[in-house]
Amino acid sequence: MGKVFDQIHVQLVLRLCPHGAIYATGHLEEPQMANALEMHDDGTSESVCINRNSLTSERVLCVIDDEGKNVYLWLGKEAPVRKRFVGAHTASKLRDEQGTGFRVRSLDEGSEPPQFFNSLERKGC
Repeated sequence: MGKVFDQIHVQLVLRLCPHGAIYATGHLEEPQMANALEMHDDGTSESVCINRNSLTSERVLCVIDDEGKNVYLWLGKEAPVRKRFVGAHTASKLRDEQGTGFRVRSLDEGSEPPQFFNSLERKGC
């Protein structure tokens, strides 16, 4: 089982041994992950774990932000029209399931507000 190094953080601590040697200790720390629904070209969606690093241009994702009462519809720059359509329909259904006060916020890749990234950090998989 390998790790994808661009999606992990490494924390190292340099220590000095009594004999003068330096050694490093540390651990790998996973970035915060959030639950989301990813849209597919065939009209389906699937539950996925995402973080800021996994937002790629061909994806369309729905993320529920309970604290801000938002259903974010994140649209990658290169996402096909079909995925965008499925995402809009799915986001609307999710809003209805969440109850009153929730709203759908459509976000284009590159123009996300800080609240969106904060919601990714608050959620857990």
